Amino acid sequence: MLGNVTVDAFEANTQSFIVKIWAEESSPDSDDVVWHGHITHVISGETVHLKSLDEIKAFMSQHLGDRGAADSSVPIGQTLF
Repeated sequence: MLGNVTVDAFEANTQSFIVKIWAEESSPDSDDVVWHGHITHVISGETVHLKSLDEIKAFMSQHLGDRGAADSSVPIGQTLF
């Protein structure tokens, strides 16, 4: 039990994602990097390949639906909880 919420109720409202990202230099003469990676929604097994960090939020928003994730933002250095 977590507080007064059972683990089953907590799990019913939980989504899990696995994210792997890495940066590649866009060219040897530039300090710019291009982000690549993939994200997997654990429950469905759906995986997409990423070409930008913005795609992480877009993919998660599809699976979080109308829970407000599409419009929410968390400042850098802070957590959701």
